[in-house]
Amino acid sequence: MIAALQRRFVVSAMIAVTILLVVVLGAVNLTNYAMTERYGDRLMEVLIETEGAPDRSWRAAGGELPMASRREVLEARYFLLRWNDNGDLLYTDTEHTFAVTPQEAIDYGREALQSNVLAGDLEQFRFRIVPTRDDGAVAVFLDMSAQRRSVGTVFWASLLGGIVCWIAMFILVRALSRRAIRPIAENIERQKQFVTDAGHEIKTPLAIILANTEAMELRCGETKWSRNIRAQTARLSGLMENLLMLAKMDEQRAQLVRQEFDLSALTQEQAEAFRPGAELRGAALEISAEPGVTVCAVREQIEQVVTILLDNAVKYVSENGAIRLFVRREGRSAVLQVKNTCDALPNCPPENLFDRFYRADGARTQKTGGYGIGLAMAQTIAHVNGGAIKAAYEGEHVISMTVRL
Repeated sequence: MIAALQRRFVVSAMIAVTILLVVVLGAVNLTNYAMTERYGDRLMEVLIETEGAPDRSWRAAGGELPMASRREVLEARYFLLRWNDNGDLLYTDTEHTFAVTPQEAIDYGREALQSNVLAGDLEQFRFRIVPTRDDGAVAVFLDMSAQRRSVGTVFWASLLGGIVCWIAMFILVRALSRRAIRPIAENIERQKQFVTDAGHEIKTPLAIILANTEAMELRCGETKWSRNIRAQTARLSGLMENLLMLAKMDEQRAQLVRQEFDLSALTQEQAEAFRPGAELRGAALEISAEPGVTVCAVREQIEQVVTILLDNAVKYVSENGAIRLFVRREGRSAVLQVKNTCDALPNCPPENLFDRFYRADGARTQKTGGYGIGLAMAQTIAHVNGGAIKAAYEGEHVISMTVRL
């Protein structure tokens, strides 16, 4: 249990770290990308306004966009093309870039015109086509390769930094996790030790009470009071045995000897033992087990789980109701499912049924013969054997218990 608690702590902490890193690094990269796009748009506005001659004007059209610095414009790599109102090329300016020849610039311009869009991207160039006062057109192609490389560099650098930070945090969290859960672990260990000590201490007075009862019966004969003492002594003894088993279950995890066995045959064998009890309540016991469903687990413990679930179903099945038992294979898992009808569903979430000594209905007293920890034991056994168990309500009068191994 301590190891599982430590794993849950590490997983929860690393999920939080992962979310934080994704948000921070995502925000950094999105901001960098947005600034790069805004930088390109700003330069494009200035170049269009000045037609590639920035000395004419330093303010973007309409005065709404921020002024571009002289250095930014002079460092920009771009080329321009201009056409007259007949679509004839008037001139090509490639003096501000070494990436294309005049003929390549003309080819880029022709491709941009054929795209039937006034702005877009062609390879590493961002282009924009605007009409002129004489019904011609000017196309500006801005080389964005350096800016895009910068965006990529920031992305990969932040990704590498994020991975390094994640690994460092994982090592740190794992190193500190035992210290963080130490108070909880110590409390759990104290609880286990208390249950173990209390169980051994109670065994002695129980044995004395039972021996004295037998002595009284030898002298005075059996009475209803002596029978009550025997019944309650046996009940308390059984309860302590179950509590001791629960306390030792996690400690025995590493010592368990698992073997492969036929779950279908085991379930059918156990179910037949509960058929008379179901018939006494007028309930039908239906078994639907696929043949040859095998599992690798501790046979005695899985047998106990089947017994707990069937015993629980027989105790709480409604009069003239039905108990249905299913065993099937789902992918790589074996599924054991027990359903029973009931007069009314417990007034609690299904997961609460696995709490120790939980009573969903105050009317469920000792008359049912249970200890209140059967489902808790079934859950612990399922977990120890690498499986899971869950409860569900189906409709208004059916409880379902499903074990997946």
